Amino acid sequence: MPLPASAEQVWLTLEVIQPQATAWSAAGHRVAWQQFPLAAPLVFTHRLPPVLRQHWNCSDNAWTVR
Repeated sequence: MPLPASAEQVWLTLEVIQPQATAWSAAGHRVAWQQFPLAAPLVFTHRLPPVLRQHWNCSDNAWTVR
């Protein structure tokens, strides 16, 4: 799965999302996040296993794993 040809910068964004509501926040609250610049384009050479495909989303500007 190569990057779009228009990709000029590539960043890895990690987020920790709270799946359930607690006394201090609603479900879906972003607890933490960090971004890391990537020096080289990402290319997956193998197909994703079925267990990962259900959590994987690919759009024109992002890949998301939930």
